[in-house]
Amino acid sequence: MKVIDIGELIRSERKKKGMTQADLAYDLCTIATLSRIENGLHLPKADVLSGLLERLDISEYKVLGPRLDDSDFDSKVHFLKEKIERLCSEDSWVELRACLDELIDLDIGYNPIDRQFLVTYETIYNYENGRRDLIRFDELYEAMNLTVSDFSIDAIINFNLTAYEQYLLIFMAYCLIREGKMSSVPTILGNLKTSLDTTISLKGLWTKPVFYYYEVHINYYIGNENYKLALESILNRKDYCTGQRLFSKLLTYAYEEILCYIRLGMQAEAKERLLTNYFHLRGIRRLEEAEAFRMRVKEDFNLAFNIIERRTK
Repeated sequence: MKVIDIGELIRSERKKKGMTQADLAYDLCTIATLSRIENGLHLPKADVLSGLLERLDISEYKVLGPRLDDSDFDSKVHFLKEKIERLCSEDSWVELRACLDELIDLDIGYNPIDRQFLVTYETIYNYENGRRDLIRFDELYEAMNLTVSDFSIDAIINFNLTAYEQYLLIFMAYCLIREGKMSSVPTILGNLKTSLDTTISLKGLWTKPVFYYYEVHINYYIGNENYKLALESILNRKDYCTGQRLFSKLLTYAYEEILCYIRLGMQAEAKERLLTNYFHLRGIRRLEEAEAFRMRVKEDFNLAFNIIERRTK
């Protein structure tokens, strides 16, 4: 890749993530140097380039391509894994499924990191595509032990977790909540908070596991009838969705948001959010979902409003 291409890639990815040049350059190089890199006027040293790519979540493979001593097999595995991560960020589930199947056919499960990768993205796929009953705690636990020896869900983790390990912890917590086994969930959530806070402080940006982390919190707090913290997590999740432009996911917990306001005695806020969420759903042409949401709130909480349809002669 030419210098100008590397610079364009770095600038493009930085802007996609909403980072300033100061954010990206911090502790790696000067802002002036970064500006020269982005404009194709300077090729950074290896350690600086590696730091910039890591902070932007860009693999070296994407920039440099396969190394000369890589086999065709290794190159294909690299390519498919990178593509799967990208497709996951884009919610392109059909194509992701095809890439996962292709990767599975390569029989890479003997490698612990590759095996963990497969379990992680198979789990995400199942979670997002109505196959949540296929998510098994024991399989997630086993995958965690591939890279964390003597792992225990009740132990405090005092080291950095990879993104794959963060995902595995999140979905282990999901399984425990689903099965009503709540005792270990606070420890898991505490470990996740420490890990995600560390990741964010190091990279200066939000990461995809944060999205699922909020969902686990919402389910946990509602299961324990802690509606104040559940509402806080719902609002944090909405802020995250807005910041990451995941607008299609903004109202996943629209009903639970109303539930929290009602349980907290905030009737006026509940009605305001009912109206806002209902018309937001209609605005993005999810009409059946909007009506189902309105009727469910009316039946469960006796909270309603009349709709006057515009008539044309």
